[in-house]
Amino acid sequence: MQLPDSIIGFAIGAVVFPLFSDSAGNEQLHLFQSLYKKALTSAVFIAVPIALFFFLHAEEIVYLLFHRGVFDAHSVELTATTLRPFVLSIVSLFVISTSMRACYSGGWGRTVLLFVAISFALKFALNSLFSNAFGYAGISLATATAHLFFATSMLIFIMKKTKMSDKRKFIQTLSRIFVAGLLTGSLLYFVKPYLVCFSLDNSYLTIILSLVGSWLVLVVIYISSLYILKEKELLQQLLKHLKKNA
Repeated sequence: MQLPDSIIGFAIGAVVFPLFSDSAGNEQLHLFQSLYKKALTSAVFIAVPIALFFFLHAEEIVYLLFHRGVFDAHSVELTATTLRPFVLSIVSLFVISTSMRACYSGGWGRTVLLFVAISFALKFALNSLFSNAFGYAGISLATATAHLFFATSMLIFIMKKTKMSDKRKFIQTLSRIFVAGLLTGSLLYFVKPYLVCFSLDNSYLTIILSLVGSWLVLVVIYISSLYILKEKELLQQLLKHLKKNA
């Protein structure tokens, strides 16, 4: 689950970190806010469809990666069940990756350590509670909940610390991204049987091709949902940025 953030989230963070540091060092608060909002919006925009894909196709992904030797069909099902709650961490880790760099640039490292300590305590407290209620899936749910707390806390802290302008618009944009994700996930849940016919008898190539097709459909529905939710400006900005860096 940390692989998407390790590749994409780290790349975003590596780009914005020096920009954060420069704007914070020169006390350009408005520029700092603008960079944070753009970086976080881009990170969440990318993370949501990835999280949806892992949630909807957890069983297929586990099968492709691990189904061999003593790792039988029951192991695939058990691991996929454990994996699904943890997909919440994908979005949270993207937010954490960007927010931590913003905090370090702003000189708020102690606050990061405080949130880390609270998150660890929350994870250990929830481990016992959730594992008793949900079994193995409860352990991953406890981790995902701790990550979500960490991400949300840092987001709120930075918004208050920088006295962020256009706070309402920023929150609305993030909310619409999540709503688009929910709409996309709901639609794909019902059409998934027609896109991916998963069976242990299918070849790896068949499953991979069906997953590629499902991913393309997911992206189309996700982008269309954002367009319907009047986030045309966000899509245009991201497209402009991609063309600029192509």
